[in-house]
Amino acid sequence: VLAHDHVVRHWLGPVSIAAGAVSFERSVPMTPAQAAKGLSVAAFVQDTRSAEVLQAVATGPCRAA
Repeated sequence: VLAHDHVVRHWLGPVSIAAGAVSFERSVPMTPAQAAKGLSVAAFVQDTRSAEVLQAVATGPCRAA
């Protein structure tokens, strides 16, 4: 049982950026029980040379489709 906030349950990437742009779409299966827990998605852009995180974003709670 995980009792921590913001636990990574699924990791996708890295995704390469070509010519300063990227388009990335992925569906992640989620059960209604998981959706009820308020799971969300986070993404970040990181400089591959320095490992500096340049930007990070997160969604609100996800819904099961």
